[in-house]
Amino acid sequence: MAISGILSTAVSGLANASSRVAASADNIANVSTKGYQAKEVRSATIVNRQTNETNYTSGGVTGVVRTKPDPVIDNGSNVDLASEFISIIEATVAYKAATQVIATSEELAKELIDIKA
Repeated sequence: MAISGILSTAVSGLANASSRVAASADNIANVSTKGYQAKEVRSATIVNRQTNETNYTSGGVTGVVRTKPDPVIDNGSNVDLASEFISIIEATVAYKAATQVIATSEELAKELIDIKA
């Protein structure tokens, strides 16, 4: 896998985590909006077809936004605040992991440059 593939995978993870936080923020902002249907971002793996046996083509992750099917509750929406904060925490962990992948790929690139120098 090339360093560009590593970065592409990490960036897709960052974008997905960001989308998850944005959806939760919208849900929290609309918790008291009568009839509001909460949204969630479902993560899906991107699988790329390998073009040959010597080069690996990296995948990544993407998010699919959907409306939660839960019924509307007493406050007028189907937003569960506890679930939204858990989702934000999960997205934060995923975001930190993706940034660590980027930092590690930077270190790897520097090591490769040193080896070639």
